[in-house]
Amino acid sequence: MARFSLLLLASLAAAVRVSVASASAGRLVSVADLHGDFERAVTILAHAGLIDKETQQWTGGDATLVQTGDITDRGDNCKQIYELFLRLRQEAQEAGGRVVNILGNHEVMNLQGDWRYVSQGDLQQFGGPEERRQAFAADGWLGKELRSWPVAVVVQGVLFNHAGLLPDMLSHRNLEDLNVAFRTAVDHAMGKELQRNDYPLLGSQGPVWARDYALGKGHHCRMAEEVLSKVQAERMVLGHTIQQDLHVHSHCNGRIVLADTAISSAYGGAMSYLEHKDGEVNVVYPGTGEVVKLPAAAAVLTDDVASYSPRSPHL
Repeated sequence: MARFSLLLLASLAAAVRVSVASASAGRLVSVADLHGDFERAVTILAHAGLIDKETQQWTGGDATLVQTGDITDRGDNCKQIYELFLRLRQEAQEAGGRVVNILGNHEVMNLQGDWRYVSQGDLQQFGGPEERRQAFAADGWLGKELRSWPVAVVVQGVLFNHAGLLPDMLSHRNLEDLNVAFRTAVDHAMGKELQRNDYPLLGSQGPVWARDYALGKGHHCRMAEEVLSKVQAERMVLGHTIQQDLHVHSHCNGRIVLADTAISSAYGGAMSYLEHKDGEVNVVYPGTGEVVKLPAAAAVLTDDVASYSPRSPHL
């Protein structure tokens, strides 16, 4: 039994392991919550030079693309986006690039059978409720895929996570162990109606729900420093919490980037993506052509609570 448990943990680790060393040294582009808007997803990736807009094939060469979760819900076309990313991952790998997908709270909700934010159009895209349920099941094509995704990764010195990685989550584990533990919690919670505290990693202070950094709670800058030091990254990039002015914001001396601009037309927000290069971050807004350089990351000395403006805490 002990040997079986060790083999199981090893297989889980292999499924969610993301090695910093294996990341491409080429361009690094990240995109936040897409929420079922296939058309805008394609527009963003084409604008970034990662795909051909007509064929939707990978053109990014050795670039790395990171999507920080919440592909599903609200919009009608999550199935198309998931299929697109699965195909692009293979095409990018063949070209020397990489596509990395991270779990968001809406991926986890759908794995648990929580369909509160599923649109009728989305159901139709899958062929109906039963077909969608089968796709998200533990042995379904999409359920198996999502359960292999990490909840947090470090690529080229940047920590990517959906909501916010708090120090407690890493107090007794490294990032790889966190991904294994999160996968285990998701597996146990599949198809169950749970209270968030049933599995702390899936709860309100877990990595797909926590809003401490986005809302400027407590000593958030010092917490960010602790986490970044532990994972050896210079900044963290988050989605999850829509920025009220629909622009990407940087806080804590550039150590935290809040990147959710309500991309999906279900929200009516702004298309955006981030270009990471040599420790710098440029925000690109394809709808307007605007490019904004964010402040360089520097050590945090104090918590800049006063610099925070209200955010929109959408699920």
